[in-house]
Amino acid sequence: MTPRVRHPRTGTHHPVERLSTWWEISRGAIGRTVKSGLWFDFADTNFAPLHMLGVTRPLVAVWIIDETVRAVKHLRPWVGAGIARASDVLELPVDAPLADVVGAGDELVVR
Repeated sequence: MTPRVRHPRTGTHHPVERLSTWWEISRGAIGRTVKSGLWFDFADTNFAPLHMLGVTRPLVAVWIIDETVRAVKHLRPWVGAGIARASDVLELPVDAPLADVVGAGDELVVR
């Protein structure tokens, strides 16, 4: 079953691909077209830097700790970057409905 991220307040949801191995997390969106979102499932809460080098389409990055959004940033292709503390990070296509409604302090559930 494909995991989905859900925004309980609005009911908005989006499919995500879970990335949990070192290689999957290191590669992220590099060299691929992100149609579903990418869910970076880290083992611990720590600073989670993101870069867009090698990524050809804009993305919305969402840093999460314990299902609470800590930061959201729109990242431009090739030059975008961001960092925040997180236990999970989502990278969403900018045209995903969820990308328009999520903000810091919101609850997100990934299942």
